[in-house]
Amino acid sequence: MNKLLLGLSAVFVVIFCACTADKVQQKSIEELEQRLATQFTNERSDSLVSLYRDMVKAHPDDHANNLHYLTRAAEIQFDKRKDGAPATRWLDDAMAHYSEGQDLTEIMGLYARIYNGVQYHTESTYSIDSKDMSRMQTHLLRNNAWLDSALVRTDRKMTVNGMVTDKALATKYIEISEGYAAITQSNDKYAELLSMAGGLAKTIESYNKAIVLYHRLSERLPEHPKARTALFMQGFIYENDLGDTAKAKATYEEFLQKYSDDADYADDVKMALKTLGKSAEEIVKGFQKQ
Repeated sequence: MNKLLLGLSAVFVVIFCACTADKVQQKSIEELEQRLATQFTNERSDSLVSLYRDMVKAHPDDHANNLHYLTRAAEIQFDKRKDGAPATRWLDDAMAHYSEGQDLTEIMGLYARIYNGVQYHTESTYSIDSKDMSRMQTHLLRNNAWLDSALVRTDRKMTVNGMVTDKALATKYIEISEGYAAITQSNDKYAELLSMAGGLAKTIESYNKAIVLYHRLSERLPEHPKARTALFMQGFIYENDLGDTAKAKATYEEFLQKYSDDADYADDVKMALKTLGKSAEEIVKGFQKQ
């Protein structure tokens, strides 16, 4: 009996010590996350990534938390350390061992952002090789529904009462949209994603980014209904946000060449061309003469 009690006591001690160690490590993670959010340093990021990966090794059956830890580690490596190669490998490890039956919103959102970075050849993606790229593309193609979820969740976080309040999250929303658009095989989805991303870029005053997105849509799908709006918006941004009357004029003229009979924008474009570069006073005088 005494031996049995001693054995049980030893088991309880081991379990207690393990739980205590986990709590200490979890608290260290939370503290480091807060400190890193306040001020980034390479040392803090390395420490936090190490803690994430240690927790994964310590609890191989905790799939939900392991998926989150590896995704967070990859996000730090990609966003802060500008090194996409280990980030993609950690994400692939997460998908291979911990993804079954889990919420993939977070990991797919990050995958889409990295994939978008590859399209732009950003610094963070230089070291990603073709095999990692192929696996990334496969994961994205198989999980479109989770990409939609990532956009919905990011939209909820970045807006309050319909107003964008977090520019950093809005930028992530745009990057997810671009990555999603790069892999979708649906023209309607492509147009929807770039149209929404272009509008959001304009909202946060990233005007050149908005023009890039709208231009990509209008050039790739000129016959799509959203292409007309995209081309008009390019001219509008050149004129009203960037003050580039030459590019605004060229864009408006291109619009009339392609869509002269458009019921929504043709008259507005013609009027814009007549008033382009004129002051409010000059415009008023012109109307008075007419």
